[in-house]
Amino acid sequence: MQNERKIRHALETTRSLQLKDELMNVSMDQGSEKSMWMSSVIKDELSRPLVITDEEMHRLQESEAKTKKKLKQFTQVKLGTINKIQNILEEQAKYISTEAALKSHKEKKKSMHDIEKRTKVTLKEIEQRKDLVPVVQIPPKLFY
Repeated sequence: MQNERKIRHALETTRSLQLKDELMNVSMDQGSEKSMWMSSVIKDELSRPLVITDEEMHRLQESEAKTKKKLKQFTQVKLGTINKIQNILEEQAKYISTEAALKSHKEKKKSMHDIEKRTKVTLKEIEQRKDLVPVVQIPPKLFY
């Protein structure tokens, strides 16, 4: 009797494990299929140019111009602040008396120069910025 119970229990666990395996395989297949489908849709959509109306195009161009203007203003302010700090460092250089202070002062000047360089690079990138997405305008409707 005990053997029969063990055999039944072993058969039941085997069946349940087989059922779980089948369910896992089905769910993984559905998940991978959906993932592949989503990636193909995304690739397809990104390969085509964005089609928009004249009104939307105008709105996007205005938004881009505003963003560019704000970024330019920000970098100009940053460059102005860097120049002020560099002038202050030059004034402080007159009063440096110890070797450690001189070393610290040179490190500050170098870091300010690095920040200025990065800011100027950012400003160039802003000025050379192009549209990120290729755009095709819809021809206007002549008759409604």
